[in-house]
Amino acid sequence: MDNAYSVRSLPRLIGMMRLASPSLPVGAFSYSQGLETAIEKNIVLDLNTTQQWLESILRNSFSYFELPIIREMMRAWANKDIEKISDLNREYLITRETQELRAETRSMGNALVAIAKNDLTVEGASIESLLKISDICYPTVYACMAHELKLDVSEALAGYAWSWAENQVMAAIKTIPLGQTAGQQILSALSPIMADAVEISLGVEESDWSNFCPVLAIMSSQHETQYSRLFRS
Repeated sequence: MDNAYSVRSLPRLIGMMRLASPSLPVGAFSYSQGLETAIEKNIVLDLNTTQQWLESILRNSFSYFELPIIREMMRAWANKDIEKISDLNREYLITRETQELRAETRSMGNALVAIAKNDLTVEGASIESLLKISDICYPTVYACMAHELKLDVSEALAGYAWSWAENQVMAAIKTIPLGQTAGQQILSALSPIMADAVEISLGVEESDWSNFCPVLAIMSSQHETQYSRLFRS
């Protein structure tokens, strides 16, 4: 019985991995979200400081804004509440404090819309709704596809957090540089932090949302004029 249940749930699990993969062609691998500047300024310089940098973002921005807004976006998609989805999309875009962060979420959002248009699991009505949202952001499309794949909210949020963390670790490996073993150590240490972030995000009221990560915003803004760089942000 347990094996039968596991087999039946495999398509959903595989769908989540496909959606969350940083290798999915939405350009996530092109961005460091200010991490490259933090490395340039020796704020992040080894395994420990990389882990501390990423843990801080997970415990703050992700726990109290990034994941909660995706939670509400998934609920709005389930209710076909396009007005609410548009409002949340606008709110998310407003919280991208720098030109690079806004360009990143728009670019990745549009890339994921293009993928959704050719995905047989996404209903035509959802595609039409996506195309009507101006300045569409990546989390908005992610939430739509997560809903269409029938993912549990906690599964979708865990996949989103993992995708972000893995991409950031890969950026650190390339830029510091760190070895592959160090990267795995960081991801192992961050795994319970990601689980905590998901748990917290499920209970955060909208009135308590907070995207307060000032150092991240400063690093992202300074990256826009950094002389030598590997990443777009």
